Amino acid sequence: MGIARDMKAAANPNFNGKWKNELDSVMELTVNGSSVSGTYTSAVSSNGTPTPPHPLIGNVDNELISFIVNWTDYASITAWVGQMVVDAAGKEQIFTLWQMTTTTNDPESPKELWQAIHAGSDTFERVR
Repeated sequence: MGIARDMKAAANPNFNGKWKNELDSVMELTVNGSSVSGTYTSAVSSNGTPTPPHPLIGNVDNELISFIVNWTDYASITAWVGQMVVDAAGKEQIFTLWQMTTTTNDPESPKELWQAIHAGSDTFERVR
């Protein structure tokens, strides 16, 4: 995950607040020390409608963040890792990579196990 030339790591990063990604999923974060808690509402789900808010937990270290969401209603868990950056205009973004695992019908099947793990990226922008 490279940072574009006009971006730099956030100095004195503050992850508290509301963030939205490119798919209109929204997370609300509260930071206490190095611990993160909050909620995540996905705009994309297996049934095509937004999810209800789900609890989010994680950690921060300066401009770095990691967090997970247990999608209990969807039998899956997603984990994100990322970095907050600031562009030349002062816009804060969190660039992340994620992996999601889902329950399989046949855990003995290598094909199903392989298909049960998904990966991607998200870019979150602070919502003002």
